[in-house]
Amino acid sequence: MAHMAPRGSGGLTISRIATWLGWTAVVLASFHFVQRDALRYLDYRPEGFRHHWDLRGSLIPHILGAGPALLAAPLQFSSRLRSRWPAFHRVLGRVYVAGSLVAAPAAFLLALGSRCEPCVPPLAILALLWFATTATALVAARRRAFALHRQFMVRSYVLMGPSS
Repeated sequence: MAHMAPRGSGGLTISRIATWLGWTAVVLASFHFVQRDALRYLDYRPEGFRHHWDLRGSLIPHILGAGPALLAAPLQFSSRLRSRWPAFHRVLGRVYVAGSLVAAPAAFLLALGSRCEPCVPPLAILALLWFATTATALVAARRRAFALHRQFMVRSYVLMGPSS
């Protein structure tokens, strides 16, 4: 069995290494998703948007809200960041919440405009749940119910995660 450092010792444990590797994978996947799928919309022409050109009124707010939220979110789960720099945690939290509360309604409109008819209900439900969990997390934080806030932020992040 691998040597495990005592709790609070600051040493590397299998659990800490696995957590670090997991979050590194999440961050890399997020950057890959933005690079692969979102940056092409910087070319504001029908060719850049392809079949989404007619949906650009919803797609642009979705990208502008979800992009920063997607990239800020992983840092929010760091207990070290929350305890050492609570003000930074709150600023990033505001970025995530504001982005999500803009991007989720835009995602709902994108779902309604989808050419994939069987995709419309699940995508619309996903967008509604993303909005609802984020709003619930915000209300919980404002009421200082931080355990509930954390639970709903995890749910919100899972629901907003990039799809393939």
